[in-house]
Amino acid sequence: YLYAGLVSVDDLRRLLELRKVAPYLEIPVQHASPRILKAMKRPGGFKASPEFFAALRADRPDLVLRSTALLGFPGEEDEDVEVLMDFLAELDAPRPAPA
Repeated sequence: YLYAGLVSVDDLRRLLELRKVAPYLEIPVQHASPRILKAMKRPGGFKASPEFFAALRADRPDLVLRSTALLGFPGEEDEDVEVLMDFLAELDAPRPAPA
């Protein structure tokens, strides 16, 4: 696994430049609510944002991303689930075709 909070876009770009590396990354986001990420003691911020993943896809439109998200963390509320759902919808939004 490549945890979004522990690797940079530049690190992943260098990895994806290697001929023997397929454009497929498993990056568990676990959640998108800052409150829940903090409670889980997980990194967040830019490295767990749609912009982080968009930056990766800017160079590699063929990039396939696989991830996991956790629901039901103690103290999670409906608002936290909404934040996660909005985040996932933004990641899954259609992207413009490369020029």
